[in-house]
Amino acid sequence: MITLLGGNEPGILNGHGPIDADTARRLAAHAPSLLRLLTHPVSSAVLDLDRAVYRPPADLKRWVGVRNYQCDFPRCGRLAKNCDLDHLISRVAGGATSDSSLHALCRDHHRVKHTSKWAPKRRARGTVSWTSPTGYTREADPPPF
Repeated sequence: MITLLGGNEPGILNGHGPIDADTARRLAAHAPSLLRLLTHPVSSAVLDLDRAVYRPPADLKRWVGVRNYQCDFPRCGRLAKNCDLDHLISRVAGGATSDSSLHALCRDHHRVKHTSKWAPKRRARGTVSWTSPTGYTREADPPPF
């Protein structure tokens, strides 16, 4: 992306390898579509995708599983690797498929979120809080370590 914005780093052409910055910009200018993604600078894990993408790629799923460790619903404790990934803001309402918008919910609590008035919200420090149908708010439990 830095290359397309005027940087001098080589671009990567799938199936070919590195190409010079000018060629990358020329090819991108005539491309019928591009998939924008943001990667972690150290691990290269995908953290954010183009808004047209709904299903997160495998490395984003793994990252959310590591970050969340368990279901985000208070007092659940099911491991994130056995959970669904859920958009905090629904795709219909403009929610992105990104690190900041995804969280792990076990199948039962995923259904609860979509069939009741329980509402999750990402807090400033990255944790998720839940508001019950009666208006009581509680944060998800911290991991057990």
